[in-house]
Parts: sequence; structure tokens; C-alpha cells
Amino acid sequence: MKVSEEEMLLLTGETDIEKGTALLAKGGTPIVLVSLGPRGSYFLCGSSSGAVPAYDVKTI
Repeated sequence: MKVSEEEMLLLTGETDIEKGTALLAKGGTPIVLVSLGPRGSYFLCGSSSGAVPAYDVKTI
């Protein structure tokens, strides 16, 4: 499941990324990804989780 930070808040009522992804995964979703805009993203997959930083791209 891929959601934005705002969608995670609407679905879980949680502002904490780790707690929010855990709540979404509790519903049976095996992989949860929360996009954080220019801050990158956060993922939860089973017992693995972590933040992935965004990187700059050249506009064409």
C-alpha cells in the first residue's frame, strides 16, 4: 500500500510515521510505503522498516 503522509493521517489518525505504518500493516497489508514529499519516503515490510531520502533531479 502506498499512501501520502496526509492519507496515512486520515486512515489511521496517527501523525507518527512508524506508528501509522504499523497500524496500516496490522490490517494485513504486507508492504506499506508512505511518501513524504521532498523528505523522501518511509517503508515497512515485515520486520524491516526505514527511511529512504529523496534526491534532487534535473528538470528537463
